[in-house]
Amino acid sequence: MIAQRFSAGWAAYFGDEPLQGGTWISPRETTLCPTRLHIFLSTFAIHLLLCVSKPELRMPENKTKATAASVDAFLDALPEPRRADAKALAKLMQSVSRQKPKMWGPSIVGFGSCHYRYDSGREGDMPLICFSPRKSGNVVYGMQSADKALLEKLGKHTLSGSCLHIKKLSDVDAKVLKTLVAESFAKTRAQHSS
Repeated sequence: MIAQRFSAGWAAYFGDEPLQGGTWISPRETTLCPTRLHIFLSTFAIHLLLCVSKPELRMPENKTKATAASVDAFLDALPEPRRADAKALAKLMQSVSRQKPKMWGPSIVGFGSCHYRYDSGREGDMPLICFSPRKSGNVVYGMQSADKALLEKLGKHTLSGSCLHIKKLSDVDAKVLKTLVAESFAKTRAQHSS
């Protein structure tokens, strides 16, 4: 994050492009400008001190983290018929991932984990596959690259962004759902394995 702010600051003071080739020469000029360099370094030092002394200026911490809460207790506390659907979905995801379920935050059941890092500097851990049994239905996360042909065969569902919303498991084809979950798991694992 500091490097990105440095590059952004460089671009703001010296031109449209960030530092090139490790030189301190402006893209618009062929000589080093000591005054600009001094202003830039002073501003960057102040920015760096603010980031260290003011936590609110740092990248926000990921709120959804793995917890030690019991998945069984969470699922058992759900009212029927949500409980039966959530347990069936947990069993399906466990058979695909071959991982034990873990709570992520207060209401997400996840399987496996991986570390991610975005270009923005934000990073953290996330489950490879997961779902949340909400009042409106189950939400399966990570379906942004789901096969459209499979989705057409799935049955009654809604896709919003990377979230697959299923009101009742009886409304969808279990084999198609398992295939979608398996593909999502494999893609996420492959994407974050390096």
